[in-house]
Amino acid sequence: MITLPLNKRQNPQAQQWQYHLDNAPKFPTKKIDLTQDIITIGDKSELTDSEHEQVMAPFKAMTPWRKGPYKMFGALIDSEWQCQLKFNRLSPHLPDLSQKTVLDIGCNSGYFSFRLAGLNAKKVIAIDPTTLYFFQFHLLNSYAQVQTIEYLPIGFEDLTQAHMSDIILNMGILYHHPNPIDCLTISKKQLTENGILFLETLIIDDKRDISLTPTDRYAGMKNVYHIPSIPLLTKWLKDTGFSSIEILDISTTTPIEQRSTPWSSPHSLKNVLTDTGLTIEGYPGPRRALIKATKI
Repeated sequence: MITLPLNKRQNPQAQQWQYHLDNAPKFPTKKIDLTQDIITIGDKSELTDSEHEQVMAPFKAMTPWRKGPYKMFGALIDSEWQCQLKFNRLSPHLPDLSQKTVLDIGCNSGYFSFRLAGLNAKKVIAIDPTTLYFFQFHLLNSYAQVQTIEYLPIGFEDLTQAHMSDIILNMGILYHHPNPIDCLTISKKQLTENGILFLETLIIDDKRDISLTPTDRYAGMKNVYHIPSIPLLTKWLKDTGFSSIEILDISTTTPIEQRSTPWSSPHSLKNVLTDTGLTIEGYPGPRRALIKATKI
């Protein structure tokens, strides 16, 4: 298993999560399904009630769970985001992955990476610098035992030639970067010849080449820098060397897709939207575009 950098390992919270990971009971299971909306690992019939409580205790200790959902030995880990909705918008457009390496940028606990493995991807490189997500993935995978996912606790700025991929998922990352051109340029550099980028990001509904730049927060989030229109986003992709740009989906994010659950924090989308559909800061509510683009 890839280990965390020393400065992160020394964090008291990280040490607690490491303890829970190291001491999680290792009950083997033959029931692993990575192909359905809810990633399923184990069946409740395989454990006694006492064993089930032992299994679930480390998962509860690693809350909040932002991405999912997962089902562990019959218990639903009901994450804040219903990621199957986003994946179902993406999956019809994916090519055969059996000979492909896929890079999942900002992978969180690994929901998309597990689903890609379920589609028989040759290799998935999953990256995310957030310490909690690192432990959540490894806790899940201590039971799932998926060998084709390599999880790296790094940001996309730290990618090297060793991480070159045939396909990149850049989902929900672009607007968190102060320089979106740099973000797209790095994505292009990590793609093999004729590689494909699947980009999902916040957009504004405007036919002009413009971008919304929040003055402080957007929908309660502090680190949102640029929310482009589709014409501007298309221009950014062309300027950074992408072609065959296709708009695959445009969806409004609703409290059905992102909401508070007992497994997440009590604060979620409904807390940052007004009755008019605007954010609490007065901006248009979240709309997201899914785009496919090919490296020239």
